Amino acid sequence: KPELVPIIADRAHAHGLRVSGHVPAFMSARQFVEGGADEIQHLNFIVLNFLFPEVKETRNRDRFIKVAERAREFTPDKPEVREFIDFLRQHHTVLDPTMNAYEALFCGDPSATTPGLEEIVPRFPPQVRRAMRSGALEVPPDKQTAYHDAFPTMLRLLKAIYDAGVTIIPGTDALPGYTLHHELELYVRAGIAPAEVLRMATWTPALVMGVDKERGVIAPGKLADMILVDGDPTKNIGDLSKITTVIKGGKVYDPKAIEKQAAIRAAGAQPRKRGTPNIVQSSLRRKENQRSGRLIHAHTSARSRSVCQKSKQSRMFKDRDIGQRHNRCRYIRNFGRPAFRTAFPKFFEVLNYFFFNVLARGIRSLRI
Repeated sequence: KPELVPIIADRAHAHGLRVSGHVPAFMSARQFVEGGADEIQHLNFIVLNFLFPEVKETRNRDRFIKVAERAREFTPDKPEVREFIDFLRQHHTVLDPTMNAYEALFCGDPSATTPGLEEIVPRFPPQVRRAMRSGALEVPPDKQTAYHDAFPTMLRLLKAIYDAGVTIIPGTDALPGYTLHHELELYVRAGIAPAEVLRMATWTPALVMGVDKERGVIAPGKLADMILVDGDPTKNIGDLSKITTVIKGGKVYDPKAIEKQAAIRAAGAQPRKRGTPNIVQSSLRRKENQRSGRLIHAHTSARSRSVCQKSKQSRMFKDRDIGQRHNRCRYIRNFGRPAFRTAFPKFFEVLNYFFFNVLARGIRSLRI
């Protein structure tokens, strides 16, 4: 509820915590910041600020569809846009734009891989590849131009926010590591220098989180958590994906070995080709399995008959000894098909209790 935001923010700030997240439904980004929020997740909520109160419910896909349809109307040169960007700067609001999400939604193909990951996703195991579809929005025929212009407009908006001095920290809301590299590439595409993008991904988050005394830069006295790359990302941000060594917590890791353990193919390796299935062998194997199944079923039936005979013999016992009754209970518990006993163990437990505690007592009382 929007009315709870100031209460939550006051309590969080009293404990030295920050308030960060989505702009709640029925609330604008301006109201969210005025209520005490320190950070806004996702750039679409900045665009939705200009659509409020026309678009209030943002817990559904309208938070994407309306942005795709209307984003091109709110270019950085509009007075209302410039005023709101200055509002964010004055309130020291941090923005986590997650640009990769909107590239996938507005520019992707619903059945294709997420944009920017085309060279990476084919290396993943099949179950991961299936989950890495872009999830792009279906573009209505009369909205194709609006959707086409939406993402470039958001890139220009990101650059204007950066130029105004608003703090930006990179986030992805998607596959860790690999997607972050593409997120940084999108910042460079927006017009931010690669060296500045690297600073936004390292030093700036450390400042925001208050851990800059031990993290954020490579310097004496800092934690030596770093990566070594084959290239110069200050000139070509794409070189960040060419990681040769990872140092974390005083340990050195080989990225190729880690990917191999995660069943990720090495870059440039060709996928293993499966041979053409032999229809004759498959048919013979299926018949063999069926034959084995019949043998198992026959064996199970014979075993059940044997247990049944033991059960009949146990019912001939007239000894009222508790141990003997327990023996009869054991025979009955083993009676029946194994698959049925496995599926309904509680049923047989109750059945045993009924026969040998309730019914047996009634029979004994009649004999007496």
